[in-house]
Amino acid sequence: MADGERRILVVEDDGPLREELLQGLAASGFAASGLGDGAAAALSATEAPPDALLLDIEIPALDGLRLAQVMQALQPRTRIVVMSGHHYLRLAARDLLGPDVAVLPKPFDLDQLLARLA
Repeated sequence: MADGERRILVVEDDGPLREELLQGLAASGFAASGLGDGAAAALSATEAPPDALLLDIEIPALDGLRLAQVMQALQPRTRIVVMSGHHYLRLAARDLLGPDVAVLPKPFDLDQLLARLA
């Protein structure tokens, strides 16, 4: 990882979408890695905290809302961006996680994500 390169962990159980996000983030200068479930992400993110965490709300093993809450408690400096295609889940995320967590509706384009990570 180059000096100043921001590390982003993408947690998305849809493999093709996860790969698309990883490629877009890498092309934008981020050091991006990805996982498909919340439990693995929690372990990874607490052992080596990323600068930002992009996560789907509906993921196996540990849902995205719980994972975000764990990260807020253990790694408060990690920027969190949650994403969901369901309006009610996006509202729940805003209510449970507070105004510091960015919420993206699916589908979104890379520019929208990059604006939330800035």
